[in-house]
Order: sequence, then structure tokens, then C-alpha cells
Amino acid sequence: QPAATSPQPTHEQPVEMPGSGGMDIGPMSLQRCLDRAFAILKRNFGDLILVAAIVHVPMAVSLAVMMWGQYKMNPDLWALLSGDTGTLGDVWQGMASGDPDMLTPFLMGEQTFDVGTYALVILGQLLLYGVLWFTYPFLWGVATVLTAQTHLGREPNPREAWQITRRNYWQLVAVGLVYGVAYTFGSGMCGIGLVFIMPLILYLVPIVLFEGRGAMDGLRRCVGLVARDYMRIVGWYLASYGVVLGIQMGLAPGLDLVTRSALAVVFPEGSPIPTLIATSVRPLADMIYVPLLIVFRTLMYFDSRARHEAFDLQVKTPAAEGA
Repeated sequence: QPAATSPQPTHEQPVEMPGSGGMDIGPMSLQRCLDRAFAILKRNFGDLILVAAIVHVPMAVSLAVMMWGQYKMNPDLWALLSGDTGTLGDVWQGMASGDPDMLTPFLMGEQTFDVGTYALVILGQLLLYGVLWFTYPFLWGVATVLTAQTHLGREPNPREAWQITRRNYWQLVAVGLVYGVAYTFGSGMCGIGLVFIMPLILYLVPIVLFEGRGAMDGLRRCVGLVARDYMRIVGWYLASYGVVLGIQMGLAPGLDLVTRSALAVVFPEGSPIPTLIATSVRPLADMIYVPLLIVFRTLMYFDSRARHEAFDLQVKTPAAEGA
């Protein structure tokens, strides 16, 4: 494994980071890291929302396509989800009587095989996974570079962030594949494994972008860096999700309620359309808190390097020598 070096303003480096600009980039406490993450999100809010829209607007459209197909397969279930009082009464009566035949329509859907409807569901699922895999690299890359620029005292440069992201795009797509494998493996352990597996690849995006490594070489570097302080990183990983969960619990239900209330004026009671649209637009709330996660975890990467590799001194020394 090559020794870590301080990013210098040379043509070989993916990002030019000439100095700290007077900003303290040494080891941080959890609270300080969170405070700086919110400050960076606020400073780059417009650019981060724009790049997040590239991911989450197509995701909302994909969900709408998939859910419309699901509604066509099982309108009874959708009537139940939309709050139709007659449907709720039928479900309650079936549960009270113990008659499984009364509950079958809500569990099994229509018994006729509609090729077009099933194809619509599959198309929506393919679109959803395609959106996640091929658009998330743009959000990862731009948000990570903007975070690095701001954290290191540079004026944020969205144009440069896009250029760096495009230059490393296919490596970031490969990172997405690594994330997917790790997530699937962690989920297979009843979800508990996610807490301990996902932190192992927490720094993979900044390593690819800032250290010029490929996804697989970066994976080895990432595990080595994380292993030095593994349990603290797991704790910070959980803390970041706790903060985001709090934001999500406020934003997503609020957006859902506003959407349903607005559409209830247009569509009759029991219509599935308000539920379908409200559920489809929920990913738009992610445009706020997903960039915050990326910002926070990029700061964690610099914090780990400052703790174990004196990164802050490596960056400041060239600036001081050139003064």
C-alpha cells in the first residue's frame, strides 16, 4: 500500500488543495464535525440541492411508474392504503370473522395475469435501480469535492467539482457496485450487519477522488484507514443516521401530508391517486438530508487522516513554506 501523501497543487492530483486558508482542519469532536457539516451544507445549499435533484427527481418518477403498476395489480390494497373507509371496514370485518377469503384480495391482488401491468412494475424497478446506480455518482462526487474545498478554506467551485466527478465517474459507478454488495451482505444478516459492514467502506468516495485510486485499490485503503479507529467510526456512523432520521421524520411526513391535502381537493375520497403521488414524491425530501450525510462523512475522512496521518500538518506546511 502506497504511503498517504498530502494533496498538492500538481497536475497529478484530482483536487487542488493548496492550504487550509486559516481554517482549523485538525481532529474534530463529533459535535464539531456535525456543526461544520451543517455549515458546509448551508454554504453550498443551492449547488447540493441541484445535484441531489439529478438523483431524486428521476427516482420519484421511477417510483410513480412502479407504483402505478402495483395499483393496477392490486387496486384493493391501494384503496386500503389511501384510507378508503369502505375498504377499511371490509378488512376489519374479515379480521373479526376470521374468514381468510375476505382478506385474500388485499394480500394477493388480482388473479388474472396482465402482462402489460407486470411489465410496468418491472420497468419501474429497473428504472429505480438504474437511477440509483448511474446518478448517485454525480451526487457523491460533487458533494464530496465541495465539502473538501470548503473544509480546506477554498472558495467552493461547483464547476471544478463537476469536472472532477466526470473524470472519476466510472470509478464512482464501481464504488456504487461495492456499496450495493456490502449493503446486500449486511442486510442478509437481519440488518444488524449494516451497522458494522457499511462503516468499513465509509471513506471510499473521497479516497477515489482525492487519492487517485481505483475502486478496488481504494477499498483496501479504506478498510485499512477505518480499522485504525473502527468503533469510533461505527459510533459516528450511527450518530449521523440519528441526526438524519430526525430531519427525515420532519420533512418526509410533512411533504406527504401537504401533497395528500392538496390532491384531496381534486380527487374524490378513496381515490388511489393522492396516495400514489404522495408516496412517489417522498424521495424529494431526501434532497435535503442525503447531501448532509455525504458532507458529514467526507469530514469524517479528513478527521481520520488528521488523527492518524497528520494530514492537517501536511496541508499547512507547504502553505507556510510558500508564504
